[in-house]
Amino acid sequence: MRAPRHPSLGEPLAAREPVVVLGEFDGFHLGHRHLVQAAARVARLGERPLTAVVFDVGRDRVLHELSDRTHALLRHGVSQIRVLQLSLESATAAEVADTITTACRPALIVMACAPDGTAGDYPDVRTEFRARGVDVVEVDRVVDHAGPITAERVRTAVGTGDIDAVVELTGEPYPITGIVQRGQQLGRTIGYPTANLDPPAGRVIPAKGVYAARVRHDGTVYDAAVNVGVRPTVDASDVLVIEAHLLDVDIELYDERITVSLTHRVRDEHRFESLDALTDQLARDVATVRRLNA
Repeated sequence: MRAPRHPSLGEPLAAREPVVVLGEFDGFHLGHRHLVQAAARVARLGERPLTAVVFDVGRDRVLHELSDRTHALLRHGVSQIRVLQLSLESATAAEVADTITTACRPALIVMACAPDGTAGDYPDVRTEFRARGVDVVEVDRVVDHAGPITAERVRTAVGTGDIDAVVELTGEPYPITGIVQRGQQLGRTIGYPTANLDPPAGRVIPAKGVYAARVRHDGTVYDAAVNVGVRPTVDASDVLVIEAHLLDVDIELYDERITVSLTHRVRDEHRFESLDALTDQLARDVATVRRLNA
């Protein structure tokens, strides 16, 4: 297939120097969407492809796996992605600019600026790009009642279990993907079978508690009540586990990959005096999940 051409341009679009948008894009919050949408508009006006440079800085705790970030970027109009294992805290602005200009040959750089008009996370990089003949377009950050929307605010909201805030900041539920593990199968004996996930290493895990969620498996989505915690009523091991009880279905998912997307927080995790008390509470939790996910 031939690359598309524009009457005013003498070369295929895919061969033209791209517009390049910069960021870590962890959590892909509303600020990231705004930045990428602005970059996409600039690219369309110039009839150029849009490349995203993703800084993979090796954080101890991330909101999204790198693959989730790249998929989000592709869904929002990015045509090519370059991942750089480059720490903005340790690399100099000149090193960042040299690396990106060599890897991408950008026609233009699009990056976020802070609300006061500075270059935000990249204070000297814009100067270095311009010194290399590459202009920089700075996009205002998205600000709400609490200030600029940032990945750190999303991390804090997830860590405290404030899923409503996560949805407000990102526009989406909080996803956790993993392989279903074999558990003690105690839930099945009390009428609430669960699909259990080990907490993904290196991810920000929500605070212990019960959540409303939707579980995706093989293209099908199910409502679910999810417990993130150590199951203090039935287990003294203090091992954190993510348990998803799918509503109105009983399917075996062992060794299958599922995505659990948390939509709302229901309550804190508690230790109950008996299995009967736990079962009664689970019935109330399921009713709450139905109402919240309706």
